[in-house]
Amino acid sequence: MLSQESEIKVKSIFNSLSGEELETLKLELEQLKEAFSLAEFYEEEKKGNEDFTEEMTELFFQLHVSSKPEKLARARYTAYEWIRTSLEEMETIGREEEGEKQLEAEKPEQINNNSIEDIHAFAIRSLAELTACSLELLHKTVAVVLHGWKQEVTTIERSRAL
Repeated sequence: MLSQESEIKVKSIFNSLSGEELETLKLELEQLKEAFSLAEFYEEEKKGNEDFTEEMTELFFQLHVSSKPEKLARARYTAYEWIRTSLEEMETIGREEEGEKQLEAEKPEQINNNSIEDIHAFAIRSLAELTACSLELLHKTVAVVLHGWKQEVTTIERSRAL
């Protein structure tokens, strides 16, 4: 719905402009396109382990959008903690198995299958939760950006923050 509404607005603006105004708008749209390039996102990934919540809050502040990423941060933290504790448990089990002799051939295989199934199920649940939180936040942000324009923030500034 928002995509169709945006496309209609852009087409109507293009149709109403000509000459220098049209060229200026095209230049601005090109700058927006560059702001969303993949190279920039790749560089941001290399920066390291910045706190996710602080970074997201700062980006929303730059956009002048009141949405806050608590649900997204909570979902990310839950997934991170589950992975961390699972890895610790696997290391502990691995150390215990090194000290013991294997008496039953089926028992470790059964444990591994259950672990793999648990990991797979948790990964799907976590991905679904992160996706749902991200889409909810994206929808709120897009609605505010499209319908709640504040002229003090330029489109280029918003695109860089996004």
